Amino acid sequence: MRSHAPAYPVPFWIDRDDAPHVIRLVNMSDERVINLRATLLGSGHLVPLEPLTLEPGRSARLTLIGVESTDSIVVVR
Repeated sequence: MRSHAPAYPVPFWIDRDDAPHVIRLVNMSDERVINLRATLLGSGHLVPLEPLTLEPGRSARLTLIGVESTDSIVVVR
């Protein structure tokens, strides 16, 4: 029988101080996050975010246009 490693913890703290138009993802882990991508599901528009590398302690800014806080979801991969 194989044992499974525990789930990998989500490394982000989400800064919603300027929501719903700006959201910042802060990498709270000790590891680099590679190929970070974000997409928007629902109404509005997410300013394109190139796949990026996010070093520990650094943040990525997600800018949303025409979004109501209750009808859209940002998916981070």
